[in-house]
Amino acid sequence: MSSEYNKDQSLENWQRVRAVLNEHWDPLGVADQVDDEYDHYVGAICLMLANQQVSEDTVNHHLYVIATDQMSLRPHPKLVEACEKAGAILVRLPPQFPTH
Repeated sequence: MSSEYNKDQSLENWQRVRAVLNEHWDPLGVADQVDDEYDHYVGAICLMLANQQVSEDTVNHHLYVIATDQMSLRPHPKLVEACEKAGAILVRLPPQFPTH
């Protein structure tokens, strides 16, 4: 596998995770105005997904903790729903992620 492929695949994976966060999670409701709002979280999520053993619940919880602890949002049912929806989509992306 060439390093060019790795770079291209990494960028594609990063963009796919970013799209899921913006389209299905977006706890601040700003993704339609600022497309890089959640970029800070994409790398860690990509690393989680590279571990094909990661569970949907783990990803859901990670998104929820980001929203409630790091963004200081109040817990509410729509937030839980958004975390679950995005988590379900994200865990189905890993076949495209390299394993280490």
